[in-house]
Amino acid sequence: MVKKARLVGINAYSAAPLRGCLNDVDQMSQLLISRFGFPPENVRTLRDAEATTQGITEGLAWLATGGSDPSAVRLFHFSGHGTFAPDRNGDEPDGKDECIVPYDYQTAGFMTDDTLAKLYDRFPRTSNLTLVMDCCHSGTIQRRDDPQQP
Repeated sequence: MVKKARLVGINAYSAAPLRGCLNDVDQMSQLLISRFGFPPENVRTLRDAEATTQGITEGLAWLATGGSDPSAVRLFHFSGHGTFAPDRNGDEPDGKDECIVPYDYQTAGFMTDDTLAKLYDRFPRTSNLTLVMDCCHSGTIQRRDDPQQP
């Protein structure tokens, strides 16, 4: 059975540093390996400067691989800043897209819920993807476009 996790923790934001996000991914990694039997090589982390938009995108692409076994378990954990931005496609009742804030947000921008939804669409529909978003404004980061789809 596939058990994979991509854990992202960012403390070192230049404008508003955080404390505890790296500890969050360390603790989650230990928990997944020791308690839930994830192979250590399948628990990958992005820490601070590694947690760029490209790094997160590539990490989610890696997480989506491994087949469509219905018993597969995949986990994406983000611990860092969250924010919101104006909704550009009219799909948000409040007029705001929820976003995660990658390390390189000042040059690459935020990763909106719409961007994340497209990345989540790469995952096999028959397997499990668990999202743990430890950030502000994470309301629709997990939403698929069609709530009727599994």
